[in-house]
Amino acid sequence: IPTSALVIPRQGNIARSAHRSLLGRLWAWLTRQSPLESEPPDSPPARPQRVEPQSQPTPSRRPQATRKREDDRPDEPAQFDFEELAAFPREERVGITVSDVRALESLIKKVTATIERSHHHLPPFPAVALEVMSLVHQPDVAINELVRLVNQDQALTVQLLRVANSAYFSRGEQIKSARQAIVRLGMRETAMVISASSSYSLFRVGSRRTAALQSMIDEIWLEGVTNAFGAVWFAMETQKGDPDLVFLAGMLHDIGKSIALRALMRLVTNEEETMKSVLPLAPALLEAIHVDAGVGALVTWNMPTYLVEVCRNHHLPARQISDPETHLCRIVSGINRLRTQKLYPVTLETEVRQSCEHLGITPNQLRPLAAELRTLAEKSRKMIAK
Repeated sequence: IPTSALVIPRQGNIARSAHRSLLGRLWAWLTRQSPLESEPPDSPPARPQRVEPQSQPTPSRRPQATRKREDDRPDEPAQFDFEELAAFPREERVGITVSDVRALESLIKKVTATIERSHHHLPPFPAVALEVMSLVHQPDVAINELVRLVNQDQALTVQLLRVANSAYFSRGEQIKSARQAIVRLGMRETAMVISASSSYSLFRVGSRRTAALQSMIDEIWLEGVTNAFGAVWFAMETQKGDPDLVFLAGMLHDIGKSIALRALMRLVTNEEETMKSVLPLAPALLEAIHVDAGVGALVTWNMPTYLVEVCRNHHLPARQISDPETHLCRIVSGINRLRTQKLYPVTLETEVRQSCEHLGITPNQLRPLAAELRTLAEKSRKMIAK
């Protein structure tokens, strides 16, 4: 099983305090430096006793999570001292038993075969998303052209108005037309909102029977769109990479996860698998095959070469990645996952550190990113709100 398929359950005796100290302490551990001087000192936690490995890890030996958050947001996990977590053997940090690995290998084969069989039956990537991104990159483009494009799709117009009237953009005056929305948002922001909103159709594939998997797909879409907006924001803040390229890269570099979940849905619908059997293995499955599945989908959609390369390379060692857009995607999506998810690949912190070092990103530049991602996540939810 690839290393990226191994997932840490973020639970343990090592919970740390507030979100504002996470990034500084994470950076300090990853770079083997002392915590930032600007961070308030915390008394060092008691290091867990090391005991001889047993045939099965016992819950009592695993770190126990406690919540201590300044803003008391229940939707985000507690924060951790990663140095103390690293003291535990990997087999104790990985929530996959030997029997799980065998089941996972079998499921990977089934899902991969299903994806290959349905390769030519993927839904088309929304043409309006690519058309509008291409349009706004043209010099001297007229706003009338963008208004015409938006007005051709009533659902898209409704979504654009919803975003323009959201708290993120609202200036107290109700927006009632696509033209007003475009003027308020600006051409680039409008293009990004249209691309993100139209892409949601790719993710609505489930039925009541596979509702749990559909919920996972919805979260993947939300994460991708949040990453896309976050990558553009971070590119402009740090003057790294091309904001016009990094949006679609941030949104689509993990598209293989939704492709894999679509295949899982098909297996469950055809009664080749059950929800009970696939749900526990789904996170590890997605990490194991999402790169190949994503590259295949992007090639099928005839997407630009740079998007295919970002998808193919975003888990490689940093020294093998030359373009800044891939590094930006890794940093933004990595911080977003550390901020919100209880399960993530054991290599995630290393990828974030390596890409930060490659681009010359400092901890002081990472801190505001996490706060911005929280705001952008709420903005993204507006696009699918009923």
